[in-house]
Amino acid sequence: MKNVVLFCAGLLVVQLGLSQEGPANDWIEKGKSAYDEEMYEEALEHFTKASEMAPEIVEPWFRLGITFIELTKFKDARDSFLTALAIDSTNRDCWNDLGFAYNRMGKFKEAIPCFEKTIELTPDIPNPYAHLGYTYIRMREFNKASMNLDMSASKSQDYSKHYFYVACYYNSLNKVTEAIDNLEIAVSKGFKDIDWMKKEKTLKTIQKEIRYKRLLDSM
Repeated sequence: MKNVVLFCAGLLVVQLGLSQEGPANDWIEKGKSAYDEEMYEEALEHFTKASEMAPEIVEPWFRLGITFIELTKFKDARDSFLTALAIDSTNRDCWNDLGFAYNRMGKFKEAIPCFEKTIELTPDIPNPYAHLGYTYIRMREFNKASMNLDMSASKSQDYSKHYFYVACYYNSLNKVTEAIDNLEIAVSKGFKDIDWMKKEKTLKTIQKEIRYKRLLDSM
């Protein structure tokens, strides 16, 4: 399960401002290895150690945040991203994932400015538009949801969560066939979060559908 999509992953370390030197770096590297192996509790221990050794840099706090998301500890994720943003208020990944954490907490009004800030910092990527579209779906502001999902699609055709959110949009409008069509595309593009799919409130009414059940079985 990888809920969080990192933007421009190859540039992330530079963006987050972490020097390759310093006592915290070994712990961060250990945490990254554990995270990549989906050993999230172990990763959490390593990133926590790094944050204690170097509390003035962004990366350990950011990585704590995304690890907490994988563990569905969204309040802890929020707190980690807020700490990171207190260090660097221009970090697009932290803004985006803070908004994601707020969405998963059901705090949709708090999520909106996070995604708007991400768009301000990085207007040419699909992620914040897609997340913002979902936010407006949950707020039942469907015109705004459609506009942001269209913007997401215009930036990339490969972002799996975009199609998951489009499925949420269509099912909220009682368009079951279109909803399942987009869930199938989401899975084909790499969406793997079965637990979220099962618990997503906007998808509850299609769980009896045969195509939906087959899709879950295929995951």
